[in-house]
Amino acid sequence: MKRFLLALSIVVLAASQPASGQDKIQKAKECFRQGDYQAVIDGLRSTPATDIHYKDALLLLSQSYLAVGQADSAEARGRILLGFNDKNIEAILAVNRALVAQKKIKEAYTLIRKGLKSKKNHAGMLIQLGNVHSAADSVEQAIVAYAQAKESDPKALEAYIGLGESYRRLQACAVAILQYEEAAALDSSRCDLKLTLARLYRQEQRYNDAARSYIAAINCSEDKVTPSLELGTLYILARQYGNAANILANYVTVHPEDLETWAQFNEAVDQAKAWSVGLDVADSILARDAGNVQALKLAAKSSNQMGKATRSPEKHLNAIELFGRLAKIQPLDAEDTKYLGKAHFELRNDTTAIRHLKRSWEMDTTQTDVPMDLGSAYMRVKDWNRASAMFATKIRQDSTSTAAYVNYALCEEQMNNWDNARRALIRGLKQAPNYVGGHYYLAYALQRMDSVQAAKREYETVIALADTQTTRYRNELGDSYRYLAFVGLYEKNYPAALMAIESAMPFRPNDWELALWHAQTLHAMSRRDEARREYERIVRAVPKRKEGIDAQRGLDRLDLGF
Repeated sequence: MKRFLLALSIVVLAASQPASGQDKIQKAKECFRQGDYQAVIDGLRSTPATDIHYKDALLLLSQSYLAVGQADSAEARGRILLGFNDKNIEAILAVNRALVAQKKIKEAYTLIRKGLKSKKNHAGMLIQLGNVHSAADSVEQAIVAYAQAKESDPKALEAYIGLGESYRRLQACAVAILQYEEAAALDSSRCDLKLTLARLYRQEQRYNDAARSYIAAINCSEDKVTPSLELGTLYILARQYGNAANILANYVTVHPEDLETWAQFNEAVDQAKAWSVGLDVADSILARDAGNVQALKLAAKSSNQMGKATRSPEKHLNAIELFGRLAKIQPLDAEDTKYLGKAHFELRNDTTAIRHLKRSWEMDTTQTDVPMDLGSAYMRVKDWNRASAMFATKIRQDSTSTAAYVNYALCEEQMNNWDNARRALIRGLKQAPNYVGGHYYLAYALQRMDSVQAAKREYETVIALADTQTTRYRNELGDSYRYLAFVGLYEKNYPAALMAIESAMPFRPNDWELALWHAQTLHAMSRRDEARREYERIVRAVPKRKEGIDAQRGLDRLDLGF
């Protein structure tokens, strides 16, 4: 009975060992598929030679050692496996890859040629022969081997990749692209192929194709950082700043310490006015690093500019608070101080805005937007002399800035320097000949200088430019027609005066002096009934004002037959 039980236990033990070994191999294969090569090594390196799954373990160990950079160990396990059968293709390939990794090219070449003698036209070994030639810098021979592998097995993915890389090394990028496109078609899950294609397209200046491939790589890859960075720089080169900001956001959120890319991202945000993107990135960084200087700067600037775009005082207040936090870490630089001034300007804290903008200008007089901002702040507090000086500075910076000429002229008009205003407006209008406001201000300056005909011509220009946009230019059109009416009356050209008056009246319905001109012009043209009705309308509306009194006198003259 004891002998029977002992025999039974031996049978049970023998039966359990294969199942246990099989489980270990299956677990190792799963770890290998997941890229956990060290787990494969830890689980299988103690497998005894007596284990029936020993050969499977050797192959997995060889592949895993190679993956973690231990090519000598990979070769050793592969050679043990090869010792069981020197025609074992998997063993030949495992040893060969390890030899190539150790730059033992001659040995690798001898081994793979020997393998091909026993298994001609085997796609895997032909691909490895191509790899050996490639490692020896024999690119043309590598191409031959890869092409043979491709012919042997049209679905051999690595043959296409090998051909693509070989042609790339020969600077035949167009041909390389064709090979990689075929490879990507065979396996659409390979994100690395999409990234390689994107780089080749970019090199060939096929920028739209490059962008599409970069986006595909970003969408399918766990590592979105590298393709995002490369696509972002591509968009910067193409001056597609909005796309650049959106794409680089992925990278700089993870790597705010990369100051070169951070600068590119800032440029993209500025150029595209992508303030919401900038603020989202900055907030993400500040959530994990509240003292990050770069993020504080970006958050403050973006919040301020968003406030300006959306007319949100809360955004400006947030910007001021963020600049306060930044100032506790380090002194504000010229740009920080400028945007702090802009925030106060938008909140109509004019004195504070002027102080910060002036300080920013003192720190850096090469800034191109501060003269306009500081000039506008001085205008708001009616410091016309200082405002004029800042706009003059802007003109010296940029002689094509129409806004600078116009604002300078408006300041000079406030100081009754009409000729300075005239000259500035003429220069400004050379840059923007269809600018309605410029012609309007010039007409007014000429009017104040008693240049009647020159003023008349400018007002006529205003009418010609603005007559199809009556809602937008209501005031300008009303004033222009009114002045033409005045000139017509002055010259006793009553038909012209009447036409101008009746054109002006819809824009100035409560201008009773204009209404009086209307009645008087009709009276002068002997259109007595129309004149009477207009006089009576004025008397009813404003009986005690000068216009009403003069209208009553007009009625009296009509009654006397004049």
